[in-house]
Amino acid sequence: MRKSIKVLICDDHELILTGIKQVLNGYPFIDSIISVSNGLEAVEELKKNVIHVVISDVSMPEMDGINLSEYIKKEYPKIKLIMLTQFTDMQILKQLLKNNVDGILLKGGSSNEIVDAVEKVCKGKKCYSNTIMHVIAECYAGDNQNNEIVVKLSKRENQVLELIAEEQTNKQISESLFISVPTVETYRRNLFRKFDVKNSVGLIRMAMRLGFVS
Repeated sequence: MRKSIKVLICDDHELILTGIKQVLNGYPFIDSIISVSNGLEAVEELKKNVIHVVISDVSMPEMDGINLSEYIKKEYPKIKLIMLTQFTDMQILKQLLKNNVDGILLKGGSSNEIVDAVEKVCKGKKCYSNTIMHVIAECYAGDNQNNEIVVKLSKRENQVLELIAEEQTNKQISESLFISVPTVETYRRNLFRKFDVKNSVGLIRMAMRLGFVS
């Protein structure tokens, strides 16, 4: 991860902007923070500054977060984008996923969640809050329901799957199960292969549909 992250925060609520800035200011890997109140202002700042991470509200005047996310991923594909929303409307979430955002968090989450999200996306990982992940999984639970898929898991694979569903990191899983991190990574890859998915969101979605996790 970069050691000098430049962050742009976009939200039309001053309290939200101030709160996120206060949280991020305490971390040495954050080099500078710019804050704006809508998508159009964000576009102007992106033209003038090198930005590594954008944290944006979904609902804003002038230019909302959905349009902003589409613009950023088209014009600045290397920028990591974390969206904040107070809604779990599936149409909104589907559009954000289509726009290939790097993270989706519910407003009102813990300050640690914001910091964790910034760290994860800067390492090339996706980051969704538990609630968002489960809404997405439930929505797609009926996809391809006529296809008969048989997946057989070992006891250990089931244990790892359950902990992934709880959003535990590889390190946390290794400590919970008393196995090494590389071993956890191997189990994770095997689960992706068995469920024919590419990431953790797809894994949980498919595992829920097949009844492996609830």
